[in-house]
Amino acid sequence: MEESSPSRISRLASVIQINTAKYDRYVISQGLPSPSFDINTPFKLNLPEEIVQARDAVLEANSELQALLLGPLGHLQHQTLDHGRRLRASSRSEAISWDAIGAKTFVDVGGSHGSASIAVAEHSATIQCIVQDLPEVITEASRAALSAELEHRVTFLAHNFFAEQPVKGAEVYYFRWIFHDWSAKYCIKILQCLIPALKPGARVIINEFTLPPPGLVSNYHEWLVRAFDLGMLELFNSKERDADDWSHLFQQADARFRILGILRPSRSKLSFIEAVWEADQMFD
Repeated sequence: MEESSPSRISRLASVIQINTAKYDRYVISQGLPSPSFDINTPFKLNLPEEIVQARDAVLEANSELQALLLGPLGHLQHQTLDHGRRLRASSRSEAISWDAIGAKTFVDVGGSHGSASIAVAEHSATIQCIVQDLPEVITEASRAALSAELEHRVTFLAHNFFAEQPVKGAEVYYFRWIFHDWSAKYCIKILQCLIPALKPGARVIINEFTLPPPGLVSNYHEWLVRAFDLGMLELFNSKERDADDWSHLFQQADARFRILGILRPSRSKLSFIEAVWEADQMFD
């Protein structure tokens, strides 16, 4: 009697077993703690690319196996509104050479409690950071204690990014996870509110997802970002954007914006979209 080929769920289980064993062997060989939620477990392990790929293969296969075992209805119920709570995006401020672009003043627009500005200030010893957000957020954020080294270099300013930008002539205006909350017409307004403050050569740097072309990243990572895209549509009538979307957004805001490049640092889910303001005069 001819043996039947293994089912899809059996093949997925095999992928999980093989790659989990590879991950486990590496952890043991390096004297690293086994993954757990123990209070003494390191926050993050610096893994080589081969082991990162093995981990991703496990996560990808596990996601598909879970979906197949739940079935269509169970899978949809499990996913609804849950991906936004579970997904956490990492960002690496050191991926941008702030000194190389001559950044003296870094305006963190919609910067909440200033975590991005603090990271930038710690990485660059001369840069001045201004965190902007709504008054109630700034009131709370400004109560947090900063180190003596940073307290004069990270300041807080109440500002609504739908109003004209009050900080004129800064080298960098930075937005982290702002634009994906808004549809195109509001994103265009946010950019246009910057224009009266921009000097020639000023950078606008957006730190967000950039949707990859199909097949460019692992299925697991593509699933994460596509799920988040659907979540933004459902919750805010907005979206995550691909490279063409970012280019069109800047051009619709003003033709004097030019995108210099899009960089996604290794092991970061967010990209840096860097645009420059190319105008002949100081301010509009």
